[in-house]
Amino acid sequence: MTEIVAPGPLTLLAQLFGALADERPLADRLNAILDMACASAHADTGTIGLYDPVADTITACVTRHSMPATFATRFARGEGLAGHIIASGQRYLGRYGDLPHPVVNALREHQALGMPLLWQGRLLGYLALSMEPPRRFKTADLEMAQVLAHAAAAVIENATLHEQAGSAAVLAERQRLARELHDNVTQILASINLLSQTIASTWKRDPAEGEARAARLQQLAQTAFAEMRMLLQQLAPAESAATTPAISRKSRVLLSAENLRTQGLPGALTRLLASTVPEHIATASSFATWEAQRDEHEQALYRVCQEAVSNCLRHAGARRLRVEAAVTADHAVLRVSDDGRGLGMDFRPGIGLGSMRSRIEALHGSFRIGSNNPCGTLIEARLPRADRESPRHATQP
Repeated sequence: MTEIVAPGPLTLLAQLFGALADERPLADRLNAILDMACASAHADTGTIGLYDPVADTITACVTRHSMPATFATRFARGEGLAGHIIASGQRYLGRYGDLPHPVVNALREHQALGMPLLWQGRLLGYLALSMEPPRRFKTADLEMAQVLAHAAAAVIENATLHEQAGSAAVLAERQRLARELHDNVTQILASINLLSQTIASTWKRDPAEGEARAARLQQLAQTAFAEMRMLLQQLAPAESAATTPAISRKSRVLLSAENLRTQGLPGALTRLLASTVPEHIATASSFATWEAQRDEHEQALYRVCQEAVSNCLRHAGARRLRVEAAVTADHAVLRVSDDGRGLGMDFRPGIGLGSMRSRIEALHGSFRIGSNNPCGTLIEARLPRADRESPRHATQP
């Protein structure tokens, strides 16, 4: 066996902090900790295993061996040193062959040291070391193994939390994209469906008007395609971003986000009403007291208006539709009202209304839906005022 020179305490401490702060994969960091454990105790074998609470087993993650021997990698409760730690949750120090159920015959005469990897009372795995007789572990070896076991537990717990955070981020992104599909693309498709139902009869009555509606239908379809391409681009993996076709300038001007950026909320809402509301519904708008708000606030108000207008077109049977956006001393306010049939006694909020509410409440605003006077529906969204900084202010230190 090649002699391993134990590092000094300060060197070992520096290595330990490095392993804890490292951003490499979990196995690499546990490898580093196991190297420290074997080197500091001059151990002949070493293992760090991870506990699976569902299967109630420990599986070796990283190992060190100095002998040609077949080594088991998975241990059930009661099997070998790992299984003993699952059952007892306690440190083990003694002859490996004295365990209730030893499973590695080549280690039977070795002195074994097993440390549970615990975090807030939960078993995460184990650290195992062994050495050939007549050598034995010293008190200093036990103390250092305890420190390294706690460090390994911290690394495992941190990796688990990081993975969970990543999963939560993925879920949040999926929910965001699903909301965008519903609040944006689905509403455009609904407008396409409504408009397409009127083209044939309109063309027979007035070919010029039928041609105008066909042109609007084509523009809505192009807008839907542009929005879909934008969402698909966001879904593309980061490594394929360089090969993903860029959205053309012609398509970009159809995007709601681009309209908000270049024209602000009033301009984007004006374009929305012009492109989606059929001619037989009279539209009115008021933006006289509007002042530019932060991008995420204008985006949320735009989506609320888009959903409200779509609901009006599909369900209200309205003849008039009004959209107002204003900024008061404390709030940015959007109101969408119509003179349709109203909510009715059997009204039940659906996905769209839930999405509107969640968008506004996520920005610490308030959302309400009620009856309009004298008839119809009124939707109101209020956000805390968040004026967008002018370029002149933004450039000041």
